[in-house]
Order: sequence, then structure tokens, then C-alpha cells
Amino acid sequence: MFNLLKQKNIIQTLNPIQQHILNPFKVQLTPSLHYNFANIIGQTEETKNLTVGIPKEIYPEERRVAISPEAAGRLVKQGFKVVIEKGAGQLANFSDEKFKDIGATIVSASDVFAQSDIVLKVRPPQENHPELKKHELDAMKKGATFISFMYPHQNPDYVKLV
Repeated sequence: MFNLLKQKNIIQTLNPIQQHILNPFKVQLTPSLHYNFANIIGQTEETKNLTVGIPKEIYPEERRVAISPEAAGRLVKQGFKVVIEKGAGQLANFSDEKFKDIGATIVSASDVFAQSDIVLKVRPPQENHPELKKHELDAMKKGATFISFMYPHQNPDYVKLV
């Protein structure tokens, strides 16, 4: 991934807060993997029909959402279809209306997972989704890609699963 980012010339340096969160033990880091998803992929014949889905975070006390309306708007402008679960941004103070205004479609949790070629989340995939009644990965359509923070040392089972 780092080489792809380097080739696309979109590597940025980490700010001090990101450095501490991503590297609390001060291990020497290469430039940041903090990037703009739309700039990496861009619109091509292969990607113009892709759907990017953002489900609501279901982990207890989680207030974040994987994408802001502004970033979702950039994906829409690149030609991606963006679907967002109803209320996904509410705890992050992003209303469904803000996402609709940029061209995203508000759908149910099951539709996010069933329609999306790429699913973006903050947290790793969760088991026993309250609406889906199954593991989030099991709800995804065949061949879809799941992108989130994985925390591999905290979640070795997820790493094995994916």
C-alpha cells in the first residue's frame, strides 16, 4: 500500500496527534498512510460503476463514521456511487441530509452490505449485527472489499478471518 501511495504522490506527513495514535512507542515511521481514497483510485472504466458503502458503527460508545459528507462528495464527483446507512453519521454530527446533499443515497444496513463493492468502516467487522443478525462480513456481497482499522494485535481472529 505504501508503494502505491508513494507512486501516486499523495503521501503526507502525520500530524503529532496521528503520530501518537498510530505510533505510541515512537517506532521510526515512513511517511503517512493518511490519504484521500478518491485520489488513490480515481475514476477509470473499471471503477466508475463501483459502489462505496458506509454502514453505521455498532461498536458500543463509538461516535465516529468512516467518511465525512465532504469526503463522500469527492467520491461522488469521481463517479462512485456512495450509499450510507441511515443515521450512520448522526453521532458524529453529520445528518443524513448532509450526505444526501452531496449525492449519497441513504439506505438500510442490509442494503449497504449487499450493494457495496467497497465497505468503509472505522472499527473492524462486528459479529451479531443487531439488524443483520449475522457477522458483517457474512452480509457483504461476494468479491466486495472491506476497509477499516483492524488493530491486529487486539483482534487476531479478524486477521485470520480476512
